[in-house]
Amino acid sequence: MTETRWPRSDESAQAKTRILNAAGRAFEARGVGLTTMSDVAQAAGCSRATLYRYFRTRHDLHVAFVARRGQELAAEISERVGHLDTPTEHWRKLIQESVRSVRKRPELLVWFEPEQAGHTARLSRGSELLKALTHGFMDSIAPPTETPSNGDLRLRWMIRIIISLLSMPGESEQEESEIVDRFILPGLVEQPSPTH
Repeated sequence: MTETRWPRSDESAQAKTRILNAAGRAFEARGVGLTTMSDVAQAAGCSRATLYRYFRTRHDLHVAFVARRGQELAAEISERVGHLDTPTEHWRKLIQESVRSVRKRPELLVWFEPEQAGHTARLSRGSELLKALTHGFMDSIAPPTETPSNGDLRLRWMIRIIISLLSMPGESEQEESEIVDRFILPGLVEQPSPTH
């Protein structure tokens, strides 16, 4: 294979972006579980040795891909959600927009197809992935009233909810909204403490 010009070592962020973009195309074409490091290298136009210089394992590549896309989504969602009057409205909109945004991106939606469910579940169990997604979301979309410790735990829970809705979608968007309103938001939104 002829390797196209690759960035010098001082341009590693550019090289990683190029590889992660190629990985997204490969995941969309072959599925996450079937995509090999060779597939990603070929899609990126680099050798496997070049790919392994930036990502030591397929797991490292997967975590980096999901973390990068999560940060990009969080920034986009933050712009769309903006400031809402109540925490309930804020969390509802965050969940809905996150699910919609992933469903609009084939390179992300493929992670939640039934054939990929086991692979995605194993990856999502890893604390490094949840930490990466949480920090991306925390910086962009946590409500201004969140304390870091509460916000971190709450966002990890929200990410698990989103993964669940994507992995096992409701019969309709209306049903998903009802599930979120009746069962998820009451546990996600802090209720005022009763005064005695």
